This record gives sequence, structure tokens and C-alpha cells, in this order.
Amino acid sequence: MYDRCPCCQNPTFPVLPQQAIAYICPVCWWENDVFVDGEDVPSDENHGLTLKQGRENFYKYGICDPRLAGKIGNRGWRDVVRMYAQGAKTFEIHCWKEETDWIKLAMDYGAVKETEFSNMVVIRGEITPAFLEMLLTMEKPQDTEIYDKMTPFFSIFFDNGFSSEHYGTELYFGPQMD
Repeated sequence: MYDRCPCCQNPTFPVLPQQAIAYICPVCWWENDVFVDGEDVPSDENHGLTLKQGRENFYKYGICDPRLAGKIGNRGWRDVVRMYAQGAKTFEIHCWKEETDWIKLAMDYGAVKETEFSNMVVIRGEITPAFLEMLLTMEKPQDTEIYDKMTPFFSIFFDNGFSSEHYGTELYFGPQMD
């Protein structure tokens, strides 16, 4: 069982935050600072940000410090996906209709789900070892002119509330899928 990150409130801490010296949350990238005793106290571990500022940044940018946004990289993305996949049973992958190669790949692990989206294809399936192997061993996309893509899939949702959106550039933990 994991404890909640003091910044993003996701259950990512393997121990109580008071015991997690310099632990970095894999969702919001807040580095736990056990020496700070308030929300408005600057944290040396977080380049002078306060916990309150980190939370505001997380809700606005999906990361505690927007200066870190491009630095988690593909390995960090994979670590977060691997962690949240452990508590999930099903996935949805959303692709733009023109992303036919990625739709075909996702269809190897699920089936098309009927939706109201006219410009997207949604594939839903079970999270299996084979699905995770595919997702976690894919090469980082090379077409990064718009996004620094971590995955070729526009959005990935797990039924436990985790989502990787905008090609893995935004990671969230929210309400569970229906």
C-alpha cells in the first residue's frame, strides 16, 4: 500500500512522507522535503518552491515545477505507467483516426469501443503481460516537432484512474473509468 504524495495527492509514496527523505514522486516530480514544516515554506529540495506552489503548478501543468517538464524522459514515463498498471485491469487507448498504424497495434490488445468521438478511435482491452510488454518496450517516437512524445498513443487510460495524455506529456491520476 502506498501513501499519498503531499503535492499531487497520488498514492505514490512507498512509506509515510515523514519517512521518505528526498523521495521523488513519479507523478508530479515533487521531491519530498522532510525539513519543511509548512505549505508556504520554500523547499531547498524543490529549487525554492513551496508545497503550495508545487500543488498549484501540478493542477495547472501536470508537474510540480514546469521547468522539469521535459526532463522526466521516456524512462520516467515508463516507470510511472508500470507503477499504475499494477493496480489496473483494463485500458483505453485513444488515437486520432489518421493514426492508422497505432490503431492497428492497439487493436492487437483490445477492440474498438463505440463512442461519440467522430475524429478518434478508442480501443479498450485488458491489461495483460503482453499489453504491458508492448507499451513499456516501444521506442520513443521520433516525431517530436509538436510534443516531446513518450508514446505514439494520444491518450492512454487505466480503469484505476491513471491517464497518460497528449502522447505521454501529461500524466494524471483521477476518477476511475466507467
